[in-house]
This record gives sequence, structure tokens and C-alpha cells, in this order.
Amino acid sequence: MSRSKNRVKTKLPSDGPSEYNGPPVKTFDECNSIQKRLVIYHKLYQWLYGLGRKGVRIPLPSCCVLRIQCAYSDPSPRNV
Repeated sequence: MSRSKNRVKTKLPSDGPSEYNGPPVKTFDECNSIQKRLVIYHKLYQWLYGLGRKGVRIPLPSCCVLRIQCAYSDPSPRNV
């Protein structure tokens, strides 16, 4: 989390449904399940493909994505 430590923030009581304006988290354990999934996706992408480029999207292997989603499922799923 050293590269993204200032991007993953905590939720303040005054924040809206998708807002995170609190101080940055310091450890992986402080992240909620959605934030943990995003961090793991990022780390998996870096491990498989190295550093990416802005605007270029390469899908992750579906077996890895399903495993991550099962391990860190959203406690309150949203209807999309």
C-alpha cells in the first residue's frame, strides 16, 4: 500500500454514500471490503502486467477476480 497509501481514505460521519474524506488508512486491515478488493486488484495487475498506462484497460483473469470477490464480498450489495 505504499504507492496508494494517500488515495485510500476513511469515511467521516459527515460523508455521503460514496464519499471518503477522512484521513488516509495506514494498514490493509483498516480498509473496508470494497477498498481491500480495489487494493488487491491493483496489486494483482502490477504483478501480472507491471505498471499500466492511463486509459489502457486489460482485464484480469476471471478466476482471480472471482476468488477476490468471494474473499472480500460486499456486506451490503447495491442494485446496479
